[in-house]
Amino acid sequence: QIFSERYEKGSIFLTSNLEFAEWAKVFHDERMTAAIIDRLIHNSKIMLFNGPSHRLLDQQKKTKKDQ
Repeated sequence: QIFSERYEKGSIFLTSNLEFAEWAKVFHDERMTAAIIDRLIHNSKIMLFNGPSHRLLDQQKKTKKDQ
């Protein structure tokens, strides 16, 4: 409902660690998921970031420090 209300009226900033192909597992409805993705990517800019997890690196540093 949030996506429908905001469609072409304002910006939505969304982050996810899942690829679009995996979203149907979350929403449990492939048609609805396709509609959501269609509205999200219409006139959008998609930025993909790859790299190490900073949370994981911070936790590893903390663990080493505590040992």
